[in-house]
Amino acid sequence: MKHARLLIAIAFPLLLLGLFFTTLQTKASPSATFVVNSTVDAVDADPGDGVCETAVAGQCTLRAAVMEANASSGKDTIQLPAGTFTFLISGTNEDAALSGDLDILEDLSITGSGTATTIIDANRLDRVFQNFSMVDLYLSNLTVQNGYIASPGTPGGGISNAGTLVIDNSTVFSNTTYTTPAHGGGIYSSGILTITESAIERNLAQYSNGGGIYSTG
Repeated sequence: MKHARLLIAIAFPLLLLGLFFTTLQTKASPSATFVVNSTVDAVDADPGDGVCETAVAGQCTLRAAVMEANASSGKDTIQLPAGTFTFLISGTNEDAALSGDLDILEDLSITGSGTATTIIDANRLDRVFQNFSMVDLYLSNLTVQNGYIASPGTPGGGISNAGTLVIDNSTVFSNTTYTTPAHGGGIYSSGILTITESAIERNLAQYSNGGGIYSTG
């Protein structure tokens, strides 16, 4: 009887420990890499299923990849090929990347093939990126251009950053805020901003401060 009790005393904590680690594994969200294969501007068909795919089978767009990354709690990567990714879905003041700018809600790395070949063009419909608080966004080997903000009190013509933003070997070009107050024609940052080996060119804050960069972080 003593041996049976001893076995139970040992086995029960081990069972609880096993359940604990199983729960951790279930909740863990591994990092994903989404390889974009289309320059079309289209939303993801089923955000959260782990597959970057629009309503067209096999088509992974930049917007769809961002939506899938937002639905994942891991630090994901989006790989962009050469091409110009032009925004065509208008609509501002929504924060799910469904229209207008690309809202970044979870840690993300977006890598292109070079500043001359991988271009993200907001088509003056909205800014290009909005990076939220406590989110890490890393941009490399690409160009961010033609962001446009005309709503009063909305800063950041090209990029608005409230989290941690790293721009590496990239170009922020020809972005505009055309209202007041709306600082940071190219980049507005209230968070942490690091820029390396990059160009911030021909951006404009028409009626505010910081044509290229306005940082309060």
